[in-house]
Amino acid sequence: MYILQIPENHPSFTGHFPGQPILPGVLLLERLVSLAESQLQRPLTHYTVYNVKFLSAVMPNARLKLSLVVSNPEEYKFTAYVLHADEAQETLACSGQLRVSAEIVSEQVCPKNQ
Repeated sequence: MYILQIPENHPSFTGHFPGQPILPGVLLLERLVSLAESQLQRPLTHYTVYNVKFLSAVMPNARLKLSLVVSNPEEYKFTAYVLHADEAQETLACSGQLRVSAEIVSEQVCPKNQ
């Protein structure tokens, strides 16, 4: 699990959408991929994101709870929840799956240089 604060002055809010800013979904997916890279301890160059559902808007100053759960060595299920002010409640903003290339996973488990 990872907590992410979306700053009010994030540059994406200027053009997405003027007068009613929301975080672009691609930026949320980028943070989830970064979380997977952190867990694998290497950059992901070959991956697929699928079954993605954007269920609620992420506004400026939002606090997000990002989560990745390993389904098998090549797949993760992910969620992003918007935390409410009291943090006792949360709203699902996004869910989906991330598939990592088999060769990248096998290199992580059995590096070639060892």
